[in-house]
Amino acid sequence: MKEEDSLKQEKIRGKKGVVFDVDNTLVDTNHVFESAYDELRIFLKEKFGDETGEEIQNGLLFDTYDEEGDYWGILDIIFIARKFSKSLVEKNLIKENERYEIEKCLSEIYNTIPEFLPGARELLEHLYNKRYKIAFCTHSGEWGNLKTKGIWNDLGFPEDELVYLTIPLEEKKEGKDWFKVVDMLGLGVNDVVVIGDNKEADILAAQSIGIDTCVFYKYATPQKVPLDVEIKKEGCVVYEKDSLYDIINLF
Repeated sequence: MKEEDSLKQEKIRGKKGVVFDVDNTLVDTNHVFESAYDELRIFLKEKFGDETGEEIQNGLLFDTYDEEGDYWGILDIIFIARKFSKSLVEKNLIKENERYEIEKCLSEIYNTIPEFLPGARELLEHLYNKRYKIAFCTHSGEWGNLKTKGIWNDLGFPEDELVYLTIPLEEKKEGKDWFKVVDMLGLGVNDVVVIGDNKEADILAAQSIGIDTCVFYKYATPQKVPLDVEIKKEGCVVYEKDSLYDIINLF
């Protein structure tokens, strides 16, 4: 461990709980979306031919990426799927009764539990065995119920110890949400470490309620908040790690 991290670790000693973001912090949610888009692309090419199918697919992606090609972030994929299929009906490319086939390729996302990212299982097991209280704060609506329960059940942890909050997609993840999760653990803001991959929704939001120790997991996914956003704050410690295995070593 680097000397700097060794000194910072003093902040972690004495903490009683760890609160995690879920998507692209513990599980590979991006891969689920990419697989769904690939499945839809295959379906569209089979139905309309390669050129037209690709053109239609690009129309969908226009709604999920901004003008610079950056992913917008958390989306209600069912809303996007319905909007997309409706546009195909209006263009006379499909009939009304064919919309379901199009929408199903995307809506199945919400029935999928993403795979653990490398080191996630080991990190959670390490913390649990060290007797840290663990909770999750996820901005994924109803899908968050499936993911958090799936994570917990996969690890074989007792059901009655699962603590999580899932925030509706139409809302933002804010400090009040982190505060609610900490309170659900029966702890105070100075008792926990927050771990997440989004500087604004995870790190800055947690700091806004007085949480003084965070870990920014630099998962390689485009974010609407630039990676150079300042997350250092007086009195707060923020570790920046590229690997969940490195995070294990902090505890």
